[in-house]
Amino acid sequence: MNLSCLCGIEIFYSLIFLLSVHKLNIDAVTCNESLTSDLRDDQFSASSVYSADYNASSAKFEKGGWVAGENDVYQYLQIDLKGLWEITSITTQDIADQWYWHHTQAFRIFHSKDGLIWTAYNTYLSDEILGETFNRQDKVTKIQFNPTIKTRFIVFNPVEYRWHPSMRVELYGCKRNDVASNNISTIIGTNIEYDTVWIPSQSPVIIDRHISIRPLATLTIQAGVSVIFTSSDAGIDVYGTLRVNGIEAVETIFTSSFPVTSKKEQWKGISHQPGGNISLWYAVIRQATSGIQGDSIGIHLSHSIIYACDTGMQLSGGTTSNATSEHEISDSTFTILHTRSVHNTYGIRLHGSEQRPHIYIDQSEFSFNDKHGLVIENWNDASSTDTVLHLYNSKLNDNSESGLLSSSAYTKLVLSLVIEKSCFSRNGENGLYLSRYLNEPTAIFDISYSVFEENGYNGVEYKYSCWYCDLSLNNSLRHNHFTHNKRLQIVFSFTNHDDQAVMMNFVLANNTIEKHSYNERYAVSIGANRLIGMFEIVDNTFYNLHGGFRMDAGSDSSVQVSMRNNIFENIYGKTMSVIYISNTILNFVENKITNCSVNNLINLADGLSHLINNNRLINNTVNSCIIRVGEKYSKIKSINADYNYWGTKNMSLVKACICDVFLNSSKARVLTDYVFLDPLMTSAQHIPAVDDFQITFDTDLDAYVIGGVIKSTSSLSTFESNTVIVNRSVIINYSADVHLFGITFNFTANRGLIIIGNLRLGETGNRTILQAHNVQQQWNGIHLFNEGLKTNK
Repeated sequence: MNLSCLCGIEIFYSLIFLLSVHKLNIDAVTCNESLTSDLRDDQFSASSVYSADYNASSAKFEKGGWVAGENDVYQYLQIDLKGLWEITSITTQDIADQWYWHHTQAFRIFHSKDGLIWTAYNTYLSDEILGETFNRQDKVTKIQFNPTIKTRFIVFNPVEYRWHPSMRVELYGCKRNDVASNNISTIIGTNIEYDTVWIPSQSPVIIDRHISIRPLATLTIQAGVSVIFTSSDAGIDVYGTLRVNGIEAVETIFTSSFPVTSKKEQWKGISHQPGGNISLWYAVIRQATSGIQGDSIGIHLSHSIIYACDTGMQLSGGTTSNATSEHEISDSTFTILHTRSVHNTYGIRLHGSEQRPHIYIDQSEFSFNDKHGLVIENWNDASSTDTVLHLYNSKLNDNSESGLLSSSAYTKLVLSLVIEKSCFSRNGENGLYLSRYLNEPTAIFDISYSVFEENGYNGVEYKYSCWYCDLSLNNSLRHNHFTHNKRLQIVFSFTNHDDQAVMMNFVLANNTIEKHSYNERYAVSIGANRLIGMFEIVDNTFYNLHGGFRMDAGSDSSVQVSMRNNIFENIYGKTMSVIYISNTILNFVENKITNCSVNNLINLADGLSHLINNNRLINNTVNSCIIRVGEKYSKIKSINADYNYWGTKNMSLVKACICDVFLNSSKARVLTDYVFLDPLMTSAQHIPAVDDFQITFDTDLDAYVIGGVIKSTSSLSTFESNTVIVNRSVIINYSADVHLFGITFNFTANRGLIIIGNLRLGETGNRTILQAHNVQQQWNGIHLFNEGLKTNK
């Protein structure tokens, strides 16, 4: 190791590690006795056995091995050393040869000096709360402990296995007389009727039944006390006051006596009752049905850990405080502060009330839970569940389902979320999922400075379905980072099953939205059938996404989307667009679209009131269109796309990729009279003739090519070539009077003739032919917007 390359703190920890390894090597020489073969059979026990031939004592190397009778991850083999020993290493071996295809692939180790308080083992390289996982390396696996284990009881818990959990093990170590043994314990069998203090010299405190802290009584538990519950019915109801005064690295522990500390529902938990108060500092709660539950107005948790419970916390009610800034809130206002609820089925379930809706959580974690990290729901059938959750600086990561979930059906639940500086990462489903169904369910959120990454479904999903609802919502996502969410980064879905529209204003500002690759799904997707509102999409960066932004508001909606100063870079997808808009008015101003490879840059499925101005479109590749227009042609209104930089000075090339009336005569026109010809957009150029009627001769086609707007009276007589191809629709404007005769016009696919002024076709003996250029592709014919058409035979 080159210590000269390390900073001071790295040198310090490196020396500590080297000294520990040196001591470990000395201990391995002086404390390396083979222990297991000399143990009596009655020193082995197990959670279950497959048969008498594979009982607990068969775990010795010279026997066939222990095999569990039950098939779950809580089975264990226990060895009682009948004294305090230091274990320096172990060797494991697969069970007997006739079971060669059945073996344990990974296991955890737990140890205890008294058989009541169990500790999950971690080497110096691990800090897993459930204990480090040791993997099978071969038929025989050698594991050196660093640190060594000083214990009387040691437990092996297979967590990955084939067929059934099984073990054969040899322990190596020596007797350590210098390790103190505490044979003192305190048994509690009655309620706490008066002020009581439990101190470390009384630890462990053993409770085998359900007890209560009575009103006016205070139970104070000092740092270093372990409270052991030995019955699944045991627990504590708090009508008075419970104070836990743990300190850092000397926590107060509430646990069961079951040796595998990941097993849930081994005791009831701590329950707040009316009039009670619970204050926990540096507490550890594990293996309960519900670690803490009750009215949050009487609960305060700080610097605590809750794990291996069915539900870590269940809170109802909140406070009347309505502070909206983290800096305005005192520590005493937070129900949960610096607390972790991890490796439970649910991290926390909560709701407020109509009178006390506010619940405050700061610098806490709800991660690695079997279902959701944080659930907002009416878990106790309360009459009122209005909730305003203030969540700051917290982590909701690695949960099997969603990080935060609120799903309400058939219940009127008013929900408001204020979330700042929090992380929703690697959850199996959604980072944050809000679902509302029936009876005016309301969900309002303001989420800022947070991270949504690598979630299995979506970063944020808001799903709303309602009958006879009259709602007005204001939601925002500001300064967040969305990345690598598997399906969509942000998705909203609103369905109203009557004639009443949802009213919603939404702000998406200063977010980074990147690295999404789910096929045929837009990174940000908003859909509705009846929606009224303003959506402001401002100062965001959309980067490296399969599809950009989609808004489909439904035919009965009135929605305006204002997109300003956004960057869209490296958006891709053969059938996708950077922007897709339907039943919505789009104001697309001062944005940048660059290095995108899509079917369309901007897809306007309908509508004429869109504004596309002052944007920069640089180095993009489109399969179809720069702008695709879906609305029908109108002789009085066009889509305004002036004052943009299109990535080239060749406006004819640009117009060839704007799929408006000139490429499909049934569609609306896009105006591009004013353009910027440089990427810095220093000065705009007026190019009014860009759509004017043009006649050119194409030598490759050996034909005249025509198209554009005819603005004045003209007569198109016989061309020198027998072939005239209409590759851009022809518009005869108001003041124009056009006579076509003696010509065959071949219209390419979807092109047509739009008559707003006057048109005369043919003359006697000199007829005019209008036909498709390719018999397999239709042209759109003649569109009459007045009666100024005359034909001659």
